[in-house]
Amino acid sequence: MQQQLEEVGDDVKKKHSLLTKILELQEKEKVENQEKEKVWTYEMFVDWARDEIIVDEPEKWLKTAIDLNDLERPTVKSGILIAFDNKEFKRIPPGLICREVFLRNTQTEEISIGFECHKLVLDNTQVKDIPERFKCDFLSMYGCKLLNVADDIEIGNLSISKEHLSEVIISKLIKLEEAGKIGEIIWK
Repeated sequence: MQQQLEEVGDDVKKKHSLLTKILELQEKEKVENQEKEKVWTYEMFVDWARDEIIVDEPEKWLKTAIDLNDLERPTVKSGILIAFDNKEFKRIPPGLICREVFLRNTQTEEISIGFECHKLVLDNTQVKDIPERFKCDFLSMYGCKLLNVADDIEIGNLSISKEHLSEVIISKLIKLEEAGKIGEIIWK
């Protein structure tokens, strides 16, 4: 890629084309990696509970907190998952079902494939995109540096701050709201 960039020189159109190809390859790689982790094993849940939820007895915690009878659709038994200010929390297990999830001020990096919830609070996290087929009644992303928003989403209310968003993302969110994919955007 470096050699191709040097060959392009100062041609803006060619640079744009090359950068677009790079972004497409990165997105393809990301999707492939996500597909690999579509379903976690029991051991992966134990590691997650120990390392990210930070519990001393992860297997005991999992037994009381999460129904793992169907690893493709793990369900939080209480319906609520809270990890405020937990700097070790990075991942939402794929396919997780939970009524309300509060991850404000965590190191959460992405919304996992198949994740289902009614209310999701991701304020001041590392989440940079809203994935395809994501559905949520209420999503709060104040302080997030959103870089990508899929077209096939359903969000009732989105609370978000403009300060970390590009004009392209702001415009896309507005278009999704106009198209009915986002019920209402609450700007901060």
